[in-house]
Amino acid sequence: DLKTLFEEELGPALAQLFTDHCQNYPLELEEILRQEVEGRGEFIALSEEEIAQFSAYAEDIWYTWAEKTNGKGYPGDEMLNDFISFAKEEGIRVPTE
Repeated sequence: DLKTLFEEELGPALAQLFTDHCQNYPLELEEILRQEVEGRGEFIALSEEEIAQFSAYAEDIWYTWAEKTNGKGYPGDEMLNDFISFAKEEGIRVPTE
């Protein structure tokens, strides 16, 4: 019953939650964050090379998660592929790109 719940309800709900969060993330937040760190730190934009480096780390983590999930009897590879597909459909940049 739990496996069905995860496959049919929770997995798709999590994917939708992630998509909604990324789509609705307010652009004004950058300015708020800049004001918060003013005088206490620095707000930086990463170069494409730095983003690629972080993405490589994230990709390793994602695939490690899928392997562990597979080992517990869940379709980790399928779940990860679905997540990546959903993200790409919504125009969200994922580490596997």
